[in-house]
Amino acid sequence: MTMRVTEETKGLLEAIKESYGFDSLDEAIQYAVEYGSPIRNKLYEWIGEILSCTNGNPSDYVKYVENKESIYAYLYTSSKRYYIVATKNKSYLGCQWSPLSSLPDKGGRGGGDLADGAFCPKTWERIKRDIIGKELKPTPTL
Repeated sequence: MTMRVTEETKGLLEAIKESYGFDSLDEAIQYAVEYGSPIRNKLYEWIGEILSCTNGNPSDYVKYVENKESIYAYLYTSSKRYYIVATKNKSYLGCQWSPLSSLPDKGGRGGGDLADGAFCPKTWERIKRDIIGKELKPTPTL
């Protein structure tokens, strides 16, 4: 059977395939049908809000890793890595960031915590605002 899917759906299936080591997208589809997670679906939807501004396949911009308890999403910018975690029991959603390059003057890589709290839209909105705030730069003097 042939199925038509959006690029976003294909990206999500590729992430499932890669996270679980499946050999084909068919195996990823079977997994999603049997073990579909409302938490995973909501997290993918929320991250899709950010990715809607990009060109190309969503899997080029985010890497998902999943285990029995949590789902992790890694997003990258030109200078930072953002690490979003959601617990599957809906109790937690949080984000951390780290620089992509080392910071020798600070004796380490740096980084820190961004918003966290219950797995809910309010926490997600705070995380998005924090990410935007980290990426904005002062206006150059003209």
